[in-house]
Amino acid sequence: MALREIEVSTEGKKDEELPELKKKAETALKRVKDGEDFGEIAKRFSDSSTAKQGGFLGVYKTRRAFQRARGNRFQDEEK
Repeated sequence: MALREIEVSTEGKKDEELPELKKKAETALKRVKDGEDFGEIAKRFSDSSTAKQGGFLGVYKTRRAFQRARGNRFQDEEK
């Protein structure tokens, strides 16, 4: 299973910047749901170091992919 990501970072941002970042994330999500190419959306919207590679994180066995995705989600929730 191949994993990709789109990260919209709030690290170091001021509170007044957050609504615009939320809008950026929601726009990216809508475009993915509308069927646009995920890699192209990641290149345009992601703040991650993986953006230039279309958000590509790697290829994992299904169980490892789940653990990786789950770990990222919990990491975000702890902040």
